[in-house]
Amino acid sequence: MNATLVISVTAVVMAIAITIAVFFKITGDADAHLNNYKVSFTTEHSYPDGTVYATGSGTIVDSIGEICADLSTDDYSEVSKLCIDFGSDGADLGLDDYIICDGEMKDEDFEYLGEAEDYDGVYFTMREILESDDVEAKYEEVKERCIAGSGTERNLLRDYGWCSGNALFIAGFAGDSSNYCDPSQRCDSHAGCGGSLEKCCIQHDKCLQATDGTSKCQKTNCRGRTCDSHLSSCAWSKTCSYKYKCGWWKCWGYDPVCGTVLSAITAGFGISSSPQSGWNTGGANTHGCCDGSC
Repeated sequence: MNATLVISVTAVVMAIAITIAVFFKITGDADAHLNNYKVSFTTEHSYPDGTVYATGSGTIVDSIGEICADLSTDDYSEVSKLCIDFGSDGADLGLDDYIICDGEMKDEDFEYLGEAEDYDGVYFTMREILESDDVEAKYEEVKERCIAGSGTERNLLRDYGWCSGNALFIAGFAGDSSNYCDPSQRCDSHAGCGGSLEKCCIQHDKCLQATDGTSKCQKTNCRGRTCDSHLSSCAWSKTCSYKYKCGWWKCWGYDPVCGTVLSAITAGFGISSSPQSGWNTGGANTHGCCDGSC
């Protein structure tokens, strides 16, 4: 009788313990789906005699870097670059920190001393993008909102500073519409003049002076494929984020047009059949510009 009672009580306790463990696991997974972080834990419950009656395991993840690590995006996509620029290796923002993207902050005189939640300009958060079922589609939606808010014409693949954004040029089917070494050209792009990405493109133009120099650039005799490779790596090393004066809160901005051009250049010029891969294939490749140090 007593033995039966003990067995019954033990069975009830075990059932309750397992039910609780399953409840927390299911609840954790549901929260993870809604908030885009993983809830994991390691627990072990046992009777005085050492018999284990319930276990569970996992990890709590709620940061840009950790969520981005689980994403399946192209290596050089704009979302991948956002993860780098605003993750722990970049600005180190939180998932809910505001990222202003309406272009106002690019004015060096911009200063906002109010509370973040009172800012009425155009902004986004990384959680808004990373919590989506389709992060690439959500990013495109956010980008459209940013561009509309800045009053920028919707024409992303155009010249950006001294970087030719012509899609045909990036694909290798047209000439360079923004050539720093051409004395007849000047930086008249809608945006990008003076930016960090522009320096990569100026270096690329100098690198391509294979047979003759100009009044602005000397002869280099570098191979086109070498120049393209350095442009790709240089572009990916740059950032399209910026920071200005915004009181006490982390006030960062993002230029979506820069993001599009940077991603396109990195991917388009980093492949073996890059736009200038057939240019000056027999070049000496000994000039300083050939190794990306113009």
